[in-house]
Amino acid sequence: MGAGLLVGSERLRFGLVGRNPRESEFLTLGGTLFRLGRQWRAGVSFTATQSLRLAIDSDLTAIVDAAGYRRMVAVGLEQRLERLVARGVGRINVEAADVVPIGALGLSLECTSGLWLDGQVTGGLDGCDQGWGVSTRIGY
Repeated sequence: MGAGLLVGSERLRFGLVGRNPRESEFLTLGGTLFRLGRQWRAGVSFTATQSLRLAIDSDLTAIVDAAGYRRMVAVGLEQRLERLVARGVGRINVEAADVVPIGALGLSLECTSGLWLDGQVTGGLDGCDQGWGVSTRIGY
């Protein structure tokens, strides 16, 4: 469960997202108790031109995952070209002993009014944050 808040104008936006407010606990198959820690993330975006948006966001809390402590800071841009939107993002884990950059590229195609086809690819030098995805979404 989570909740978010987005305020601002078309040119400048501020956002705050909270996840796992109840810090739910689960029992793993091995009998170990696993707790989803509370997470907070904040960001700001700025419309540089009519079709170009720049953004920076950061985790406000560190979480523990399989690789250890994680608190990400990301910088990205989004360029709209008619019905095609291209995105690029770079992020780092500021809690890591050795900072390894992670990059992601994404494309979104508006197939019809409100129906989108999305695709993304992610890659990091350490091999941990790598993947790709394709999805559809309906927006208004």
